[in-house]
Parts: sequence; structure tokens; C-alpha cells
Amino acid sequence: MAVKTFTDNTSLPASDINTYLNNGGLVWISDTNLTSGSSVNINNVFSSTYRDYRVVTSFVRSTAGTAYTYLRLGGSATDHQMSGEYSTWNSATRTGDNGLDGYCMISAEGANSFSCDILAPQLAQRTFYNSLGGNNDYTGRFNVKVNNNTQFTGFTLLVSVGAFTSGKVSVYGYRIS
Repeated sequence: MAVKTFTDNTSLPASDINTYLNNGGLVWISDTNLTSGSSVNINNVFSSTYRDYRVVTSFVRSTAGTAYTYLRLGGSATDHQMSGEYSTWNSATRTGDNGLDGYCMISAEGANSFSCDILAPQLAQRTFYNSLGGNNDYTGRFNVKVNNNTQFTGFTLLVSVGAFTSGKVSVYGYRIS
């Protein structure tokens, strides 16, 4: 879409306003509050309305020590197998981690935050995603390939140790102009 230049003291038709409001950018889809428990299912957020998605989360984990925060497309560990690589601030890069359970981030006790771009989860093709985030102890980047051609409509977010005590997960769609 071409960029339009508006000038002062001219009329602005509703059609121009609607065109520019409806093209480009991120569109909010849902928010889910994390209040307790080690996992949360977020269903029916991926559809044909958008091709690619962004998940943004901030949360507090209850138990001391390092844990993994998983983002599993489809919800269960049996829905897919994955391969990927990750690097963190205080460890070497790892590659070829086949059969992963949905890596997304390393988490620590206390506050954690990450964002995750998920590419075409609702299409019957390979899905890729990458995430970036951290906490007081770690920062990390994860790149993941889902090793099947499943169409997904949602995901589960879970921690391997402890539980969520508070936080929020927001899902956005990337609008195609």
C-alpha cells in the first residue's frame, strides 16, 4: 500500500480513514491472565484471518531455580515434535535439539518476559517460530521448526518447574495490507 500524505485544512473522507486503519500493523486478538498453575491453554487464536502471529508474555514464576518455559503449538506434547536451536546469555549455543517439547524460553524464579513470532501456524505446512526474552538470570533467543504439517489453532504455555503466580499472555495477528 502506498503511503498517503495528508495536508491541513482538507477533507478527510471516511474511506481514507478506514483504509489506513485496516491496513498494516499488529492487531490484538486476545489477553489471558496467568494467576496460578503450571500451564495455560490458549485456544482458537490462530485462523485464516492472519498468516503470522506474535505472542507477548510477562509472568512471575514461583519456584527458585532454572526452568524451561514451553510454548507448545496445539497444546499437548504429542501434537508435534520440534527441532531447534537456542542461545542464552550464560551458555553456549545448542543446535539440533530434535524432539523438543516446545522450547520457547529459559525462566528463573521471579519476573520473566518474552515475545515470540509464530509463522503460519494455521496452514498445513511446517511452522517456524522464534522468541526473544529473559529475566534477571538469563537472556535468550530460540529458533524452532515444528516437524510436521499440522494446522494449529492455539497453544499451551507451561513451566517445567514451579507455577505461574501472575502475568499476562497477549496474542496479536500481523495484518497483511
